[in-house]
Amino acid sequence: MYYILSFSIPLILGLILFKPLSRLLEKSEFTELNFRGKEIPIGMGIHLILVFIITILGIGRLIDMKDSSYLLSTGIAFMGFLGIIDDFLGDKHSKGFKGHIKSLLKGELTTGGLKAIGGFGIAFLLSINMKNTDIGEIILNTFLIALFANIINLFDLRPGRASKAFIFFLLIFAIMLKDNSYYNYILIFLGGIIAYINKDLKALVMLGDTGANAMGISLGILAAISLNIEIKIGLLLFLIILNLVSEFVSFTKIIERVKIFKFIDELGRK
Repeated sequence: MYYILSFSIPLILGLILFKPLSRLLEKSEFTELNFRGKEIPIGMGIHLILVFIITILGIGRLIDMKDSSYLLSTGIAFMGFLGIIDDFLGDKHSKGFKGHIKSLLKGELTTGGLKAIGGFGIAFLLSINMKNTDIGEIILNTFLIALFANIINLFDLRPGRASKAFIFFLLIFAIMLKDNSYYNYILIFLGGIIAYINKDLKALVMLGDTGANAMGISLGILAAISLNIEIKIGLLLFLIILNLVSEFVSFTKIIERVKIFKFIDELGRK
């Protein structure tokens, strides 16, 4: 019963909220040219933030998982807020960790630098509030959440790509969960992203850092609270490698050169 609610509520809520929110952004002139040169609403990740938080808080109480629902909601709201700042006030000249670090060393705080500092800060605060964790696991969870918070941004370069990466990680988590009750959160995220992904694939809206941050930290917190420590260590190493590779190699070029990646990337896109 709860599994049905966990999937259907965010799906229905997402479908209802999508058009009013996209129109609101257009009327407010929060738009940007996409890679095809078409002007579309930016920061539509606001849609996902609302859907995720509303459903998580409601389902969390129903299934008696209030502590984890508060952690998820707090993380999504905080990183979503930093994403909004980056989308609407961001400096597009400083790119990647190297660019933001160079700016910080010069005494210049970019919105990307603020996001990096805020991401590690909220990751640490969330980690110390998780139950039954020692200092080693707190450190592990902090880096896991912080790196996940940025990972979806690395894929958000073509319509639907970030959403597909989000779904991929959710399906991997579904195989590895240590407690079946966490399936409710996976279903919430799947319901919300399915309500959104069609318009994303058609390049009618832009997720922005607002949505990428929210999706990324959702994955990080979910991994921290629901996976065994051995799996979390493996995921952390994988994330470190991805982030390092992204500083030197274009993910788009890799995807275009590998047939299976290219097929998945273009699936559903017009």
